[in-house]
Amino acid sequence: MRITVKNELIDVKSTEMKKLYLRNVYIGEYSYGDYSKLVRIKANNNHFLGSFENYICGLIHNYFKIDVLNENDVKNAINLCKEKEQIELIDWINQQLYVLIKDYKNYEN
Repeated sequence: MRITVKNELIDVKSTEMKKLYLRNVYIGEYSYGDYSKLVRIKANNNHFLGSFENYICGLIHNYFKIDVLNENDVKNAINLCKEKEQIELIDWINQQLYVLIKDYKNYEN
């Protein structure tokens, strides 16, 4: 088994918006500062966030009870989110990210 770790700067104060692609499908933009907070929370709980893409696909899978393994699955998730939540998938993802980091201040050093 081979594990590759991507070295990236974590910046919890970042206001940068980054593009999110899931299985090669452009979804929209997310807050890099919020992502950085999630990484820090996971690290403080001795968990490793290996791939943001896979993590988000896991959230979608667990919430909507669908596989997110390829482009067609992502397109299905986009439609399902619009149907069930009446919002775009990127907005749902950003809401989930916000919920996951809302207690970030408890993890600041």
